[in-house]
Amino acid sequence: MGTQTEGKSNDKEVYVLSAVGEDKQGILITYFTNNEKASRKKIKLNVNGGRASYELLALDKTHDAQSVGIVEIKDGVAELSIKPNSAIYLR
Repeated sequence: MGTQTEGKSNDKEVYVLSAVGEDKQGILITYFTNNEKASRKKIKLNVNGGRASYELLALDKTHDAQSVGIVEIKDGVAELSIKPNSAIYLR
């Protein structure tokens, strides 16, 4: 996209990358664990200077980078959840 933006996580199993371009924005979130009993994690994502909503694409056991909905940003924050050993992309 051109320019990496700050993306960070307070959780050692969750990684965040973000970037912007001339007319594009994207946020990639991954959650990988060796814990076979792991469950979904709730994520509170601070989005500074982004759009009001993003399309959510999922990559997991049942989705191959497929669109699964829209994430709304309210007061600069998105609340979502992620399955273990998966990735989600907000575009």
